[in-house]
Amino acid sequence: MVLEFSSNGAVHETFRLGINFFDTSPYYGGTLSEKVLGKALKALGAPRQDYIVSTKCGRYIEGFDFSAERVTRSIDESLARLQLDYVDILQCHDIEFGSLDQVVNETIPALQKLKEAGKIRFIGVIGLPLEVFTRARMAKEVAKFSSYVRQLVMQKAELIHQLKSQEIGDRKTGFIKAAATYEPFITSIEDSV
Repeated sequence: MVLEFSSNGAVHETFRLGINFFDTSPYYGGTLSEKVLGKALKALGAPRQDYIVSTKCGRYIEGFDFSAERVTRSIDESLARLQLDYVDILQCHDIEFGSLDQVVNETIPALQKLKEAGKIRFIGVIGLPLEVFTRARMAKEVAKFSSYVRQLVMQKAELIHQLKSQEIGDRKTGFIKAAATYEPFITSIEDSV
């Protein structure tokens, strides 16, 4: 089990060194990650606008559920564990394991309502096969796409270029390749978090 004081110290030192982006999920540790991060951020005592918190929905220890009802309940549960009023980014977790029709037509509209309610600032999607993003891309509300594998990303450079360069409304969409051991591939979001 993670020792609370060491987690608090790790978050404090990370923040002191200038890292202010914290990513978690109700799936990580069966909600333990969100609980530990919430306590550590509270102990940090920094103003809320000084750090960015990203969490996820749709993937849980019980399995995948991208229904509007579940993702709506999920953010309330996550906010309670994180001890926050809002998260900066709520990401649909590993969308390739759900129905892309449901993600586009039910999940993302539900997340848009959460955004309008002030519970989230930006909507994101995460998946390994880059092809899922062309489908999810139809949802203009998505501000962030994440994938995992550097080689896959490099092999699909044309798709990434297409995703990077398309504009949605009055802002660009960000694409983050989520693999800490490789060079990051990050584009800007005009309404950056």
